Amino acid sequence: MHHAYIDRFASGDSPVHRLDARAKLAAVAVFTALVVSVPKYQVAALFPYAILPFALLAFGGIPFAFVAKHLLLVSPFVLFVAVFNPLYDSAPMLVRFGPWAFWARAGWVSCANICGKFALTVSALVALVSTTPFDELLKALAWFRLPRLFIVELSFLYRYLFVLIEEVMRLRRARDCRTVGPSPLGRRVRVTGSLIGSLFVRTLERGERIYAAMLARGFDGTVRTLSHFRLRAADHAFLAGSVLFVAALRFGPLW
Repeated sequence: MHHAYIDRFASGDSPVHRLDARAKLAAVAVFTALVVSVPKYQVAALFPYAILPFALLAFGGIPFAFVAKHLLLVSPFVLFVAVFNPLYDSAPMLVRFGPWAFWARAGWVSCANICGKFALTVSALVALVSTTPFDELLKALAWFRLPRLFIVELSFLYRYLFVLIEEVMRLRRARDCRTVGPSPLGRRVRVTGSLIGSLFVRTLERGERIYAAMLARGFDGTVRTLSHFRLRAADHAFLAGSVLFVAALRFGPLW
């Protein structure tokens, strides 16, 4: 079975791929924090921030269609929240966009602001994950002293989420092979409940087997990799340049 892994481009070789994972993680974290801090009625101010994630994607060789696909995948959750802003914030305000100016509801402006922040931060996150192997990303999180339990759970979530997806697909295929024609709603509900119960039991049994195998191999809760971090001049330059660029956009009049 085939799944579209979000980090399927992480094994590539580009200037962005060769950057230290800690430098990329810190740059994306600062970028996200400063983008989120932009006042809710400023929309035009968000456009220059797109330079950083799009530069990472372009120099990392990540197709923009791949990013757009993931943006569309999670956009309903953001739109569900943002679409209510015009209902609760109906005050008129003057919107300036370059040489143009027009009146609009403040709620629509804040809605556009939320959507813009979402697109920027998710693009930066996709750029980070798509240019950094997941093991190195976990090691970078550990270097920044994030709780070890959180890192281990994140590692397991990534490694075995696709295993569970394949298990669900096998169960659905088995159900379809035993079903001929349309079924009554009540029967479909009972079958779905049975599938969920079967998935839970199989997941529990597989988890116990995996845990026993890990203990037998000496697992002590620490994620270990063969690679070793070493900050180079390019990493320092990238981190400093990214932070200064985003800070200048947020606190300076450059835009």
